[in-house]
Amino acid sequence: MAELGVTVLHIPYASALQVLSTAKEMGFKSVELPAFNWPGETMVNPNVTGRVAHLASLVQNLGIRVSSLQCHVGLVDSGLSETVTRQRMEFIKSVFEAASRLKTDVVHVIANRLEKLPPEREGWKVLRRVLTALLRAAERQGVTLALEPCVKTLVHDKATTFKLFDEFKELKLNFDPSHFACASEKPTEVLGALGDRIVHMHAKDGVGPIEVFRFTPLGEGSVDWLSLVRHIKQMSYRGVISIEYEGYLFGFEKDPLKGIAQDKRFMEALLRENST
Repeated sequence: MAELGVTVLHIPYASALQVLSTAKEMGFKSVELPAFNWPGETMVNPNVTGRVAHLASLVQNLGIRVSSLQCHVGLVDSGLSETVTRQRMEFIKSVFEAASRLKTDVVHVIANRLEKLPPEREGWKVLRRVLTALLRAAERQGVTLALEPCVKTLVHDKATTFKLFDEFKELKLNFDPSHFACASEKPTEVLGALGDRIVHMHAKDGVGPIEVFRFTPLGEGSVDWLSLVRHIKQMSYRGVISIEYEGYLFGFEKDPLKGIAQDKRFMEALLRENST
């Protein structure tokens, strides 16, 4: 049976203790931590002295676990700057090292940040080179590298996802159905093709077309959740489904905690109804 977790990036507190305590109080046993070179106590930023050790201590003391690290700094710089690309690679490698201290083996990435799409041919060339190097580094660290297809990036729909995963047989998938919904596609078709390579999931809904996409509360987008949960059950997936509520950024419930709680109730009911 899959376990419900939560992506804590959107829990609106400054203190890591507050954020993680809130996740536990809401009934989550696992959390997905953001790994960015950004301000904020919940950021798994190995460049900040003592940060990883502090988070590891909090997680242990609260009795929760880390399901994955969300390292969405982007593998490919939109300007195709070799310096920026190298800096991002080094940061991701440092996150691999942090993963073992946080007792998780999944680090997931995206092809590029959303600010600007790099030129397609050159972008794919860089993406292939960077992924090859990072997969080797992940193997050395005993970490599973997963990629999340993401709206408005180089890898964002079925065609680009299948293309990449066909080339990189060892690459794993962080499956977020909302991005395929935003591309006006059926997420279950990705489950059918790549289900055995999924190591982590998001519970997030969305609606397209991609040019004017929105992330919505669960059940208010175009994801067929009943069909999706039945597919997950058939796969015998026993990993974490991490609730990632971003509806407050698109005009829905403005209180992220209320949005997370609503999504949690939605998923619990679905999983309970399809548990046999």
